[in-house]
Amino acid sequence: MRVVIADDHAPTRSDVRELLEQAGVEVVGEAVDGHGAVEVALRERPDVCVLDVSMPHDGLVAAEEITRALPETRVVMLTVSESEEHVLAAIRAGASGYLLKQTDPNRLPLVIRAVAAGQPVFPPDLVRRPPEGIGQSAAAPG
Repeated sequence: MRVVIADDHAPTRSDVRELLEQAGVEVVGEAVDGHGAVEVALRERPDVCVLDVSMPHDGLVAAEEITRALPETRVVMLTVSESEEHVLAAIRAGASGYLLKQTDPNRLPLVIRAVAAGQPVFPPDLVRRPPEGIGQSAAAPG
């Protein structure tokens, strides 16, 4: 499995890379902002992109651009934001998963594998009702 990581916080990118590589996931690129995430995704064509919602040049916009240009690539938003508005915006942008940074880090590889297999992963406590036209979201594997 090939993954791109985009987060403006270098220690977070490093920690995510280390965690994924220990779980046997190949990290094929990193970016510090939304523009870079789109560029790396278009170049590397990963199975999954892990994007921060609040990085410069907007992770949600990057998610939409990536999913539009690369429909086979799945996007997981990795963020501190517990805002239902952000979760719903991520769904509208085409993200297949949403994981809080404060969640047990060992769940990240599980979420990435689930999303890559076509299973959407959204925290049920953050998604009280799906937006119009969106099917029911699955709970994060755990």
